[in-house]
Amino acid sequence: SDKDCEFTVTVGTSGRDAQFARAVELMLADAYSTLRVGSVQVAVVCVRDEGSLVDCCGLAVACAFADADLDVWALPLTCAVFDSQVLADPTRAEAKLSTLVTVFCGLEGQVLKVKQQPGGSGATTPAVLRRCLQLALTRADSLKPLLASARRPS
Repeated sequence: SDKDCEFTVTVGTSGRDAQFARAVELMLADAYSTLRVGSVQVAVVCVRDEGSLVDCCGLAVACAFADADLDVWALPLTCAVFDSQVLADPTRAEAKLSTLVTVFCGLEGQVLKVKQQPGGSGATTPAVLRRCLQLALTRADSLKPLLASARRPS
């Protein structure tokens, strides 16, 4: 029987703490919980933190799965919400000043999960969530060629 994916995120030299790494592990595990991946263990080491670390780890996982010829992935896009403005892929400083919404998109252009991270500056509106979904779906579509190139030649 299939087990859930197991993720291990190590903060490395990114300047983040173990609590943050555990939060990323849980977000990835939750995003992949609806996909039939099988028994897979994934280790991610964060070297630098110049944008959304969740997005970076999620893209690394998707490329690893593509390299292993697994046609499953959950591509994340984190948006920083400032009042009614939405900024995709925020820096660490921008993230601290905003409400964060992470959207995970699947292979067929479907939305798998939407997570609003606690501790932000306020609630999001339906219009802002729609904008986050639109940005995430556009990014997922634009990353398909990258994932195709990550595949090993047959």
